[in-house]
Amino acid sequence: MTRMLQEKGIKTPKKILDIGCSTGLSTIKLHHTYPEAEIIGVDMSPYMVAVARHELQQKSSLLSARSHVTYLHNAGEDSKLGEKDVDMVSACLVFHELPTYAARAIFNEAYRVLPAGGVFSYMDMNPQSEAFIKLASNPFAFAGFSSTEPWMREYVNMDLKKTLESCGFSDVSVASNSPRHRTVVAVKK
Repeated sequence: MTRMLQEKGIKTPKKILDIGCSTGLSTIKLHHTYPEAEIIGVDMSPYMVAVARHELQQKSSLLSARSHVTYLHNAGEDSKLGEKDVDMVSACLVFHELPTYAARAIFNEAYRVLPAGGVFSYMDMNPQSEAFIKLASNPFAFAGFSSTEPWMREYVNMDLKKTLESCGFSDVSVASNSPRHRTVVAVKK
């Protein structure tokens, strides 16, 4: 992600919204990448937010994060942040868990809270990866996989660039970051 942002000439973010933060792993990774940024993690599960808050307060290794990281119990499509309130919106392994309409609602929320030139970045499953194509080509394996990932077919069939552009984003880039995952970066016009 950082390489993709540098290639686009995006400045180091000062305030980041991490949508679907779960227990805070992605939020803490963002803190390690951008140690001076204010980072707000949101998740719709009060249990995940409780674990994230507990970890932040209890782990001595997260001492530096305590003054920079906040966790809120909010839905990704309604973060409760103000318009143009953050420089970056991030999400990690969220969109394959959602129907397309919910993903679009989160894309719209990301657009709303970003200023012009702000960046939306996410990491998720890569349907174009060799590993995913191999899995999808085996009907038994894919059926088993899909039983725990009910929205996977919608995710795979979503025209990512077109969907993000229809929400107002431009300069959409996609790069493989592991054998099964991709990073997507889009800029608010």
